[in-house]
This record gives sequence, structure tokens and C-alpha cells, in this order.
Amino acid sequence: MMEGVMDRNDNSSPDYLSWKGKARPDAKAMFPWHPAAYHCLDVAAVGGAILGATSVARRRWATLLGGPEDECIPLILLTLALHDLGKFTGAFQAKLANGSELPGGVVFGRDPGHDVAGGILYDQAPAIDNWRAARFGPPRRVLTKSRPSLADERFRRLLWAAFGHHGSPRSMIGEELGRLATPVDQAAAAGFLNDLESLDGFAVLGPSSLSWLDESRIAAASWALAGLTVLCDWIGSNSRWFPYHAPTLPLDIYWKTVTRPQADHAIREAGLIPARPAGRFSLAEALPGIAAPTPSPMQHWAQTMALPEGPVLAILEDLTGAGKTEAALLLAARIMREKGAQGLYLALPTMATANALYDRLGPVVRALFVGEDQPSLVLAHSARDLHPGFRVVDLAGPTPAEGGRVGDQRDESAEVTCPAWIADDRRRTFLADIGVGTIDQALLAVLQTKFQSLRLDGLSRSVLVVDEVHAYDAYMTEAIEALLLAQASLGGSAILLSATLPEATRRRFEAAFTGRPAGGDDGSAYPLATLASATGAVHAPIAAGRGSRRRLPVRFLADADAAQTLCREAVARGAAVAWIRNSVDDALDAVEALHDLGPTCSLDLFHARFCLGHRLAIEQRVVRRYGRTGEQDRQGIVIATQVIEQSLDLDFDVLISDLAPIDLLIQRAGRLGRHQRGPRPFDLCLHVVGPSAIDDPGPGWFSAPFPRAAYVYRDHGALWLTRRLLEERGAIDLPADARFLIEAVHGPAAEDRIPKALRPMHDRIVGEAGAHRAYAQMALIDLKNGYAPTGHGWEDDARISTRLGEASMAVRLAVWDGQTLAPMVTDIDQQRAWRLSEVSVPLRRLDLEREPGSDLAAAERDLAGRLHWPDWAPPIVAFRRDGDGFKSCDRSGHIRVAPWTYDFSTGLRYPR
Repeated sequence: MMEGVMDRNDNSSPDYLSWKGKARPDAKAMFPWHPAAYHCLDVAAVGGAILGATSVARRRWATLLGGPEDECIPLILLTLALHDLGKFTGAFQAKLANGSELPGGVVFGRDPGHDVAGGILYDQAPAIDNWRAARFGPPRRVLTKSRPSLADERFRRLLWAAFGHHGSPRSMIGEELGRLATPVDQAAAAGFLNDLESLDGFAVLGPSSLSWLDESRIAAASWALAGLTVLCDWIGSNSRWFPYHAPTLPLDIYWKTVTRPQADHAIREAGLIPARPAGRFSLAEALPGIAAPTPSPMQHWAQTMALPEGPVLAILEDLTGAGKTEAALLLAARIMREKGAQGLYLALPTMATANALYDRLGPVVRALFVGEDQPSLVLAHSARDLHPGFRVVDLAGPTPAEGGRVGDQRDESAEVTCPAWIADDRRRTFLADIGVGTIDQALLAVLQTKFQSLRLDGLSRSVLVVDEVHAYDAYMTEAIEALLLAQASLGGSAILLSATLPEATRRRFEAAFTGRPAGGDDGSAYPLATLASATGAVHAPIAAGRGSRRRLPVRFLADADAAQTLCREAVARGAAVAWIRNSVDDALDAVEALHDLGPTCSLDLFHARFCLGHRLAIEQRVVRRYGRTGEQDRQGIVIATQVIEQSLDLDFDVLISDLAPIDLLIQRAGRLGRHQRGPRPFDLCLHVVGPSAIDDPGPGWFSAPFPRAAYVYRDHGALWLTRRLLEERGAIDLPADARFLIEAVHGPAAEDRIPKALRPMHDRIVGEAGAHRAYAQMALIDLKNGYAPTGHGWEDDARISTRLGEASMAVRLAVWDGQTLAPMVTDIDQQRAWRLSEVSVPLRRLDLEREPGSDLAAAERDLAGRLHWPDWAPPIVAFRRDGDGFKSCDRSGHIRVAPWTYDFSTGLRYPR
């Protein structure tokens, strides 16, 4: 008798139950292995439970496949049940045999993976050929070759998507079947396949099956089916919910009495039953801190305009601070209610902006859903477990799913509640009802990364909201276009928000979603609401909101000395002052020049070169003092880089900005006089520091006075155009001037006005943008080709770029006393303290070599061992205390000759 096979007197239990599917029992397991047939049913049962939970899910799949619901759902269950067909091969069984006899006999081929083996078995096994011919008709002749029938070919493409449930589509070219599976193995697989059709809820295929399924729908549906299979396999592989079961029950009994009830329980504990959208969602619920708010014109449009059939793309262009986020929530609530979207994901440019919106949404989320339901809210970025308001609710206790966890890359999540199973892996982000995070998490759904199909399927069920959509370079913009195409193809809707979107970029987004060139009238108006769908596009000019019209005088400051003088004058009169500098080193220079003000007023430095823990503390302090509900005493100065120009709700009396492209200056101006506060110590005015736009500038026009910022904004032609425009106009009239100013700097005719000496760099940057778009296209999935292998490999998340730029690496800053290493940021939790001590640095500045045998090298090895850090954990950069600050160590642990320095108030500095 085979090891672990129970003596079965019940002859109704078929032989194929002897083929193992799982053989890694936990301590509570009642049996040492789990039959492959049972596991296949576990996964199908999870799919049935998910699709059975809501009529919205069933309608979505009927729409995706283009057939009747009562045929589409059984077809999906059948493909899910066949996802591990390749486990009925001797090549796979040998991996689990552990010295026991193989149920089908010995084979001698190399195991290509049971996903690939499944395809080979389906294509080559004679016993399965008979099943295929009976269901789909005989093969057809194409020239001199035999090809599957058209119906079989359609089914095969869906089945291949299910086979790709280990994270990427696989080529089914490998060993010959005889080297993978004996005739006994093949008969077992065919027997299982035949018996599936007798189970309640499964498709019974015939020669006319799938006649309604056309090629174009298969391509899109295959991506969603691959994602659904991944999800069902992760749940179905979880031994807490699906414990190993002895092979004693016939398939129909196991299906009815064991796995279907377990699946219903599992999806509840995993948090996979969507909360139902509320019957109404009002502006008062979107703004809980304001009594009886009056909707802005954009918010009124979001509440009242008619939604066309099918997926929709809305692009809301309005001023910073005009309530676009609330308008997006109002519109998203309608799309959820009227179109069956099962949640929303709000994508932002940075972790800081995601944190801020997450905090704002906390009191709002419940109002979006039916009162008795428990919606889930997830914060989605790489440092989300460090957010102070971050909690996870565990509905099921420990859940060690095989294949469903990213090792130690745990990316814990938050709640209104967020179920622990969703929180346990960042790839499950889009399974929550509401997600707030960085755009990077969404872009991973369309980049060729492992398990992107899970992200894509989850995201397409939701409304995608992208804030600050103007803020991305050519590479990311190309990826966003691919994301919009995917949303539309898989039935999802999207909302894009911007204050400064160039018209050409808006048209690209519209064309990506609809699949045809953008058109329509009034596309140059501002504010503007665009609504695009398969039936066409409407561009609706929107009136300016009450209080949003303003004329901001622009005054120019010759240099940093003049800006420092203004800072001193303004703070002496009690003003809240912000000076936005274009580089960290320029910001450090400004703080040094103003440090003598520290005892008399608040002086904050805010940039990205702080350890994460210190940066979060600064962000919270700045928002608390200068935010919507800021302190009464707002006198103070914030010297910041670009970290405050997007999405953070800050309000200053005096705003100074180094010269930047016009769209960024408009963004920065949104932090000036943002809220009604009564009399201010200064008339509102935008102060710009930079060289005058002389008629014939030389190539060093900007780089000479700003040598460091010249590398941040490399298109000095755009800077010259910005300065010349502002000199000519003397003020920014908002919203009247917004569209004109953006097009005058970034529009197609703008480059003709760039001075000759600045043109070569401008042309070079245009060429680089084209190269970056091409690079993005190589990294993106080919949605129209379906879930199929490409010529290059699919990478783990950490190995593919969602952004281009100078290569950098996260490092952990440590304090070295000659004997031990301590994290730069203190916390009672050591693991958390080291995460909070991380900062990103350019690779070109790193020297991570250690003197062999040094005490420092030994201390690093000991620390990594004690805290069980994986090999991919960020490396340590050690510092020694030096007075009030710290200086970096050399390879042996002594202070470097030209060290990096770190100070709690100024952050990380490199030697100049």
C-alpha cells in the first residue's frame, strides 16, 4: 500500500484521488498529504464563493466574457478546477513522494513545473484528446498542420491563463508528455476531468459551447482570469481554511459537504466579501468637519451629470484647493452605486501625500458604504506599517498561505478595518474596499511583474483615482496610459485629478481609455471636466468656485540673499512663511543662513534626506502648525524642497519659490492663502527667486546662479519661458490664466520661443522623453495579446522600476560606538526602529565595503542574525557621534576623512 493512502473499501472513491496535490502538513494536520483533485476543487470552490457573494461580480464576468451569466460562471469554475492539472504527472508526484511509490509509475523527464506540465498534458494526452473532441469537435487542418478546433482554442486560451497562477504566463513548450506522465497518470487526469462535469455548478461543454466567446474578449478576460486564479489558489492553499483531507470521499461528496462550506467561511475570514455601496453619499459626508457645505461647481457637476453606459474616464481640472478630491469621491460613489464598481483606489505621487489623504479619508470611508457593512481601508506604500494610525484587524488568526506571502516583505496594512489576510501582502492591496497609496502600486498592475494579474483584476473591479496626474515623467505617463487602457478593457472606471495638466497629455489619457483619438469641443476651457466612454467624450467647462478666483501678483527676488531678507521681515511681522527650494543642498544653505532666528520663531527644514522616522515627525509637525486646522500662533518659517508642493494641505501667508516650471509654480502657489483666516500680515503675493529672462541668454543663464538646481530642472528653456511669461504679465490670474500659462510653456508651439543657447538641452530632454516612453513600452504588459508569455522575463516587484531617475538605494543609518550598532531613530520595537532609520541615497555615493575581520563587520553580521534580516534588507551605513551630530565611518569603523554627516534638524549631508 502507498504511504499515507488509507485502505478504502468504498469502491466509489476513484483512483485519481491517489495523486498528491499538497504534502507540507502543519502541526495540526490530520493527514500527511492532500489529494490534487481535492485541492483543485478547493480552488474552484473559492472562486464559486467569491462569484456567488455578489450579483455584481457575476455580471462583471458575464460582461467580460460576452456570454450569458449561467454559462460564464460554470465555465470559470471549470478552468479554476483545472489550474493544477499538471499535478497529475509522475514528474510532479516524484517531488512529493518522499520515498513512497508513485501512483502512476516512474517517469524520467525533468519537471518543467506543474503549470507547464498541465499545458503539455492537456495538449498531448490521448485520453484528454478524446474529451476535447467530444466537447469541442475534432481538430481542424490549417495548411498541413493539425490545430485545435476554434471552440477548443478559445477554451485553451482561458485554461492557459489559469495555468499561469504562479505569477507569470508560461510557455507550454517543454518535455514530451511520455517523459512527464505515464499512461496511468494520463488516465487519472482524464478521469478527473470527466468527473468534474458531473458536479453541481460546473460547465458541461458540448460542440456548440463557447460560440458566444470571441477572440477580442478572450484577450482581456484572460488577464482577469489569471488574477482570479491566483487569488483562489492562495486562499485554497491555506491549510487553516482547507486542511488536508484523506482521499476517502468521492468528488461530489467532497464538493458538496466539505470544500464549498469551507470556501464560504474562508472568503469571509479573508475579508473578500465587498462592502455594499451606500444608497447616497453627500458633500456633507465627504467634508465631515464642515457644517452644511455648499458644493463647488466641479462638485455639483460630479453629483448631477449623467453617466454614460459602460466604463467611464473622468478628468477633473481645477485649481489646487478647489475641492477636486471631494468631487472625485462624490463621482466615485456614484460609479460604485450605478455601475457596480466594488471599491476605489486613490493613487498619489508620494508616500507623504498618501499619508495625508489616508488621514483625511478615515472619517469618510464608512459613509460610502451601507451602514451595517464593515468596509476595509488599506494604506498602500512601502512604509505603511510605520504610519502612526496604522492597524490591522485579524479575522482569522495566522494564515500561512502557500505561495501567497512575500517572505519577510510584510507590508502590514491599516483599517477602518483591514483584514489581516489582505494586509499581509502588498500584492493584495486592491482586494480592499478602499485603498490609498502611491501610484507605483497601481502601475505594478501593468508592468511585467510577478503576480501583476492579481493587482490588475483587483484594481479593475474598483474606481481608480489618480491625483496630481500632471506630476509624472514620460516613463510613468506611458505606464498610466497603459493602466487606463487596462481599466477600460476589464470594465473599470477611472478619475484623474490635476490643476496643471497640459492639453496634449489630457488628450493622450482620453485616447488611451477610449481607444480612439480624443476630440470634442471646449477642450481648452479651464476649469474643465472631461467625461469619456465608449460612446464618446464630453468636455464641460466649469465655472470657478466661490473664493477660488484670485489675482496673485508676482514679485521677483534677485538671489537667495534677497529671499533671506524677506523671510526675516515677514516673520518679524508674525507671518507663516514658506520658501520652496529646488535642491536639498540649497535648502540646507537657506536654513544655515537663517539659523539665528531659531530661538525667536519656529524654523523647520523639510526634505527627503531625513531618516523616515524623522521625516514623518517633521511632516506631522508642519501639517499640525500650518494645515487647515493649524495652530493660532502660526509665526514661523518652513524651508522645504518639492515635498510640500503636492497634495499636502498647507497654508502660508508668504510664499517664496525658487524659479521652477510654470506648472510647479502654480502648484506651489496653491499653498499661499489657501484657507480663509481673516486679516493676514502681508498682502498675498508669489515671490520668485531667479535670473531675469534676458533676450539673449547664454547656456549658463540658470546653471551659473543655481548650479545644483540646474540638475533638478534640466530644461532651462522651460524655466526661461516661465520667467518671461511672468515678467510680461506681472501676476497670475487664476483660474483665467491657468490654461494659457501651461500651454505657453509646455504646449506644442512653446519650443519656438526658447532662446538659441538653451535649445540644445531642451531638444536633448525631448529625445530622452521619447526613449523613456519606449523603455516603458518594453516593460509593460501587452494587454491586447492576452495573458501570454513574452520574449523577456517577468520580475519580482523589487526588480522592476515604476519610476526612472538616478539609481538609488534605501540604507539604514546606524550609530556605532565601537562595540554595538544602534538605529539612528529610536523606537521600543527594534525592527520598527531600523525601518524608521531608512533613507534613500544615490548608488554612486555608496561604499558598503567593510574591513575583513573588523569589529564593525562582525557587529553587522551579529545584528542581521539576531533580527533575522533577509539578504535583501537595506544595508547599514554606520555613523559615529561627533558633538551634536554624527559622521559616517570608514571600512574599519573610524570616522571618514570626508564623511557624510547627519543631524536631527538638518538630515543627511554629503561632502561638497
